[in-house]
Amino acid sequence: MVVASAPAFVAIGYAGRVLSPTTITVGRTLVGATTLTLVWLAVRARRPGTPRAGGLRVSDVPRLLLLGLLGYVGYSLLVSYGEQTVAPGIAALIANSSPVLITAFGVLVLRTGVTPRVVAGVTLAFAGTAAVALVGSGCGGAHPGGWTGIAMIAGASLSLAWYAVLQQPLFARAEPLAVAAAVTVAAFVVALPLVPSALADLAAAGGVRASGVPGGVPSVGHALLAVVFLGVMATAVGYGSWIVALARLGSAGGSLSLFLIPVLTMALSVVLLGEPLRLLAVVGGAMALVGVLLARREPADGALLKQAEADDAAAVGGVDRDTPGPVDASEPVPAAV
Repeated sequence: MVVASAPAFVAIGYAGRVLSPTTITVGRTLVGATTLTLVWLAVRARRPGTPRAGGLRVSDVPRLLLLGLLGYVGYSLLVSYGEQTVAPGIAALIANSSPVLITAFGVLVLRTGVTPRVVAGVTLAFAGTAAVALVGSGCGGAHPGGWTGIAMIAGASLSLAWYAVLQQPLFARAEPLAVAAAVTVAAFVVALPLVPSALADLAAAGGVRASGVPGGVPSVGHALLAVVFLGVMATAVGYGSWIVALARLGSAGGSLSLFLIPVLTMALSVVLLGEPLRLLAVVGGAMALVGVLLARREPADGALLKQAEADDAAAVGGVDRDTPGPVDASEPVPAAV
């Protein structure tokens, strides 16, 4: 998931030099929906007796459309517009701060409670994200006018956080790959009104000449290849593989892996796009990582944990807690770049 998702911010910045955010969003959504649907059909064919929809119901359609809007179309548009003034590495750091928001939503919506450790961790993480935002906004002469881009990417992080909370009930009864495929298809349905604008933008981009200089304007063909990469690798492979890994490794491995994405993205943007490596961005990213880990690794007493599990089981009529159940909506999810 990390290897497939980290280059996405670089690919968005590269394609965005000649293609509009609308074209990038429509293209990657179409490619991602097609790829994940084919993968799900292949997996279902190898599992006799698997429900055609993987456990999804017709009543899930409104939720799937909302998830497609939040996690794919809205997120992609905001990130693509934001990267017009913000470097890919910095964009990745801000966009992947969504676990901080998910923790806050857990407190406000799920009543998970607040401890001094959580407060300290969230404060440190927001301070680190703010330091990264200062670099991306143009302080020190980098990326003039970047505050608009910062706001766009912060909005993308907020959209992803709501997406994380709203998708969790589906995994209680549906196959992860079926959900992934259904959400991408729903995202393309949501993106259909953007298709005419994307085609017009693509036609206009046909008149743009490549600069031929490393780090300059790419050809339209190369930009489209970047969009295909976004759809296949970042959307289909990145999202799909993370969901499978989460089911097998638990939330700890998933939450840690999220913060490897910005590190690899920043390294790739320096090597491939010639972006400067700024110390404040590195320090801010490290602060955000430490802060989120501090907030999410609250120690729990073993006896209290067992008692809480027993109380939960009694509250639902003696349901065995060892059996699969709904996923905790406070768990982090991938930056569906």
